[in-house]
Amino acid sequence: MSELNIPLSEYFLDIIRNYEIYDWEAKQFWLIIRQFNSANLKALREDMYAAIKILSKKGYLVAKKSPFNKNAYLYSESQKIKELRDWLIKGEVKNPLIIKRNSIIKELEIFKREIEFVDQLMVSYPEFDDQIKRYRKKVNYEIENCEIKIRVIDNIIKGDYRADLAYNFPI
Repeated sequence: MSELNIPLSEYFLDIIRNYEIYDWEAKQFWLIIRQFNSANLKALREDMYAAIKILSKKGYLVAKKSPFNKNAYLYSESQKIKELRDWLIKGEVKNPLIIKRNSIIKELEIFKREIEFVDQLMVSYPEFDDQIKRYRKKVNYEIENCEIKIRVIDNIIKGDYRADLAYNFPI
């Protein structure tokens, strides 16, 4: 099995895993990618276009001219992307690190909801401000702890300890 190295691969893996791509303009990819990274938007957008171009050349995306905008293309997934999505999902189901990561994500969501509730308590009961702040500090620590665990698992799954390296797509 050969590998295809593309820019922003972790974002594209999330897109492939979680969305069906049918007649998307590049801006739809952009809206998703931009949510997760706001640093150096120009370079990020250039990397996104480079990745779309590679995915199209390698047969993962099918491009056609948009009938609505003469300067835009519409991208749809090919059978290769459907197979990749199946492969990703099957790999996640079997991988104990993914299972652990998902349980930590659920834990993190609970802690974040606790913070929202604690903030409401602070407004409603200012006389308990000190106790509530101490509790909030503990919950914030747990949130940071969960985020670190998720980052570590992500780096282990990628096979590298540097989060900025590209993921290799199987072909």
